Amino acid sequence: MAKLQFKKRLLEVEFGDDKFDLMFPTVRQIESFQLKGKDDKEASLTPTIDFLEKLGLPRDTAYELEPSMLTDIINVLAGQKKS
Repeated sequence: MAKLQFKKRLLEVEFGDDKFDLMFPTVRQIESFQLKGKDDKEASLTPTIDFLEKLGLPRDTAYELEPSMLTDIINVLAGQKKS
């Protein structure tokens, strides 16, 4: 008999001397994030910052990161890049 067993995963993000544990998003959270991104006509980073905040990254810290760092975090959380 085949068996699949899943556990909620965390992504540890280090920035400077600080460490943050981010939850990997659910399908519902990713879908909501994608829909908000499509609605954002200004192409701001606010939907991304909001999304990461819900997963455990403090808003102030997210704004201190470089844009490419945000992209790397999103790619790992979305499964497009191995952590």
